Amino acid sequence: MNLIDLKANIIPQVDPGCSSLSDSINKLRLMKELNVSKICAAPEYYDSINFNLNDILVEIQRESSKLEGFKIPELTSGVVYPLNLDFKKINNFETINNTAYIFCRFPSYDLNKNFSENINSLLTRNYIPILVNIENSYVKLNKIKELKEIGCLVGVDLYSSYWSNEAKDYIRKLESDNLIDIVTGFSKFENLKDSVIKFSKDSKINMEKLENLYMNENPNLILESSKK
Repeated sequence: MNLIDLKANIIPQVDPGCSSLSDSINKLRLMKELNVSKICAAPEYYDSINFNLNDILVEIQRESSKLEGFKIPELTSGVVYPLNLDFKKINNFETINNTAYIFCRFPSYDLNKNFSENINSLLTRNYIPILVNIENSYVKLNKIKELKEIGCLVGVDLYSSYWSNEAKDYIRKLESDNLIDIVTGFSKFENLKDSVIKFSKDSKINMEKLENLYMNENPNLILESSKK
């Protein structure tokens, strides 16, 4: 089974556990060995404005290619936009693999009451918002249902099952109401198999559904969709 991590932490000197280019490359090699075939590097917006994301990915690919027998997953990119930003001031959004899909995140504090306006502005410009790390926002499920109905997708983070009982309970409710589309963030784990098993148990998501649908089929459909 090949897995796809649509929101991975692999940017050197930005993401946790990647203090250098070498760290990033070694993490990617490990992910390849763990059957992760594709990775989308997706830093936070506030980090992404300080560097050229595409240049970093090109450098990672160039340096890894110099190492004999050294394979890494296929790389692409996106940016995570907090919904308390003023989207009207952003002219060009970095979408996932240059498709119509775009990562959005509810901030854990200072939630702009007009976040719905931001989402609607994306939809009217033919973007498809993917609400990620939704388990940390505790936005009411009825609101999530409304956002799904108007065209948003929902993603949760594999690492969430290690955080709190509240996050676990929230993910269970999301799954019970069929609100989850993708599971991301498993580039954080060295023992991926055990972590996926633990997440499956904590979230009450069937293992086959988790791996096949949320960690492979749906992410691949997003990556392979028409370019924006």
